[in-house]
Amino acid sequence: MNQKSAEQLEREGREAFEREDWSLASANFEALYEKQQTEQNNHLLVEALYLDQRYQAAQQYAADFVTTYLTDHALFNLLISLLVHNHRFIEAREMAMDPVVHQDWLPAALQEIQDGERVAKSEMKETIQTVSRQFYHLSDQSFSEQKRRFDAALALPLDNYLVGAKYLLLDPFLHPLLRSSLLEVLQQLQYQEEIELLWLDEQRHKIGGQQLPLLGSISSVQAVNDEIQRRLGHDDPMAEQMITQQAQLEMMYLYPFNDRVVTDPQLWVDRLIQKYRAGGVPVDVSSSAEEQVDQWQKKLDQYTTRLMH
Repeated sequence: MNQKSAEQLEREGREAFEREDWSLASANFEALYEKQQTEQNNHLLVEALYLDQRYQAAQQYAADFVTTYLTDHALFNLLISLLVHNHRFIEAREMAMDPVVHQDWLPAALQEIQDGERVAKSEMKETIQTVSRQFYHLSDQSFSEQKRRFDAALALPLDNYLVGAKYLLLDPFLHPLLRSSLLEVLQQLQYQEEIELLWLDEQRHKIGGQQLPLLGSISSVQAVNDEIQRRLGHDDPMAEQMITQQAQLEMMYLYPFNDRVVTDPQLWVDRLIQKYRAGGVPVDVSSSAEEQVDQWQKKLDQYTTRLMH
């Protein structure tokens, strides 16, 4: 089939689609997509796979152009149905609550998600209980297993997910990267109630769900990114890449209280650059401000080390 031209694959795919031969249509469109990974070909393939009841494959392909599914009503409905069929209820809600989605589309989408959750609770009770239990107690596992359980929990109905999220946000052994990820999920879900979390200072903090910011919108995060670009963007691209990756992890660990720690973004980046160029050799400290930054960065480095275990 791959020997056929793109034009022939599209024509035969559309003909099969018209005959409601979803299997043949999806086979042609899949071969077409291998040749030309365009937005239009992606939409043709995903719809054919959906109608052929190959929901997992359809979702995987939809991810290639997922933002295009949020601004077209028919494609948006297709995406929500895909996620519901695959029991990805939290992801479906995140997509439905995306700011670019037309508000008029939201009620029907949320109703479809709620209906799917209700069916899952009835037909997959034991599975939901198992995934919930593993989610609630993920912090005593290796980070890779924590990440697997975290991802699996995106298939939970909303109320089950929220129970686990609230519990984990107070778990002193939860890796801060996963705590940040939990908070970002709640932010994307536009969760409105008060949230209590155990933060890096080992103190409990309360924040209104509506006050959770996008990580990239936090002023200190923006300032750190801008400073790295200003200092290294033109002169040392490799250093810029390495330090940007390190800073991104640090900013995620500190979320949502980044501004409390990164009070001097220029100094924060300066110390990162000095340590990078020192290649592991201790860097001199000449002020209390530098000492404070170093203490925080050392603490955050320890969390990165834990990612490897």
